[in-house]
Amino acid sequence: MKWISYFSPNKNSQYSKIVELTISNLRTSQDLQNEASRIFLNRSAVLHPP
Repeated sequence: MKWISYFSPNKNSQYSKIVELTISNLRTSQDLQNEASRIFLNRSAVLHPP
């Protein structure tokens, strides 16, 4: 989430982390499941190239 820095003009890493965690918590479980599936598929493709 590179755009986190936009929320933190003073580049305070602690604040950036809080914002990142807050945004993560706002995501629905469906989003997280989709992300997990995408990561799993990507790893499978890397481990087992066609």
